[in-house]
Amino acid sequence: MRKRIDVLNAQDFANLQNEVTQNNNITKNENKPLPWTDEQIRNLGKGTDWQDLVYRSAMVQNHDLNLSGGNDATKYYTSFGYLNQDGTIRNSGFQRLSFRGNIEHRFWDRVTFATSMSLQNSKYNRAQYESADGGGGIPWSSMVLPPTMQVYDQNGNYTKFTGYPGVRQTLWDYPRIGIILPTIFALLEMRVWLWILWLV
Repeated sequence: MRKRIDVLNAQDFANLQNEVTQNNNITKNENKPLPWTDEQIRNLGKGTDWQDLVYRSAMVQNHDLNLSGGNDATKYYTSFGYLNQDGTIRNSGFQRLSFRGNIEHRFWDRVTFATSMSLQNSKYNRAQYESADGGGGIPWSSMVLPPTMQVYDQNGNYTKFTGYPGVRQTLWDYPRIGIILPTIFALLEMRVWLWILWLV
């Protein structure tokens, strides 16, 4: 990802929470304890960078191979393609295999038979966008999750943030999509001679 959103680190976030609590105590005449002690804030460090965990530099591979040939009567053309594009969000991407073949044969001077076929097999993983408030999914969660949270809890499970489902690795894994487009046609070449007589 070329540019990420600048968010607070864990220490700045904890200090902000303490400041909010202090302001509320003054305005609401309350005496709530501060969420963080000075020692806890020092031990936090920078905390969890959720955007760094979610995003990555995505690679793209695109390969094509073309073969063609023939003689005076028959001509052929084939092409093979492979595309592998990683998504900027981890565990997302797109893959496609494609094939195309054309054959043309001239039976007589004015009759040509031709056939064409295209095959395509695609698979893509889409990072889900429906799992967080506001419909933001993984991008939204990576910006709103507190940097004071750890990726795993004490039991080794993914932590969850109350109010938001959090950053998950669950993706919509669409099945492979195959497309076949056959075409067969014949060409009849007709020559019409028009004689225009000018009568004076």
